[in-house]
Amino acid sequence: MKKNLLLICTIIFILLLSSCSVKGVTLEECVNDTIIFEAEPQYTLSAEIPTQMLLSVSLAQGNQKVYTQADGDYEIITDVFSASDLDSALLRLTGQTYDQLRPVALGQSSVDEYRYAWTATGEDGSLTCCGTLLYDGLHYYSLSIHCKSALQNTYREKFTHILSTVGLQSNEGF
Repeated sequence: MKKNLLLICTIIFILLLSSCSVKGVTLEECVNDTIIFEAEPQYTLSAEIPTQMLLSVSLAQGNQKVYTQADGDYEIITDVFSASDLDSALLRLTGQTYDQLRPVALGQSSVDEYRYAWTATGEDGSLTCCGTLLYDGLHYYSLSIHCKSALQNTYREKFTHILSTVGLQSNEGF
């Protein structure tokens, strides 16, 4: 009997010791996120957009705007955005890479400026597109024109004029 009692006490003691060493499982997660606050654009994209153009869409807190010509022959798209590099910026705007587009670099201003053209297929058929892209070191500023291919020659001079007026205006003081 004494042996049984000693055996039972030893088992209880071992069980008590083992339960003391078991720790509860904590369901905590440690998160170490780096929050990158994107700087506001230092500039506003400016261009002589014809007054009869209708602002049909404004997205991304006004950083992307789509102006549509009254007859629907063409649209002008302005966009201000960040991208990791020029290739990513062109891919976002046109669906094509730098090597596919072969943009022309213009050395006329203190910011990097590129002109490019491409073709695409839209809801109404084939489109002929052209654009200009400016980069201030932090943000890309673009103006793209998408025109029905059959009408591109009708508006060629107008498009050339619009692209020649694209520039950046400083946001300082606003």
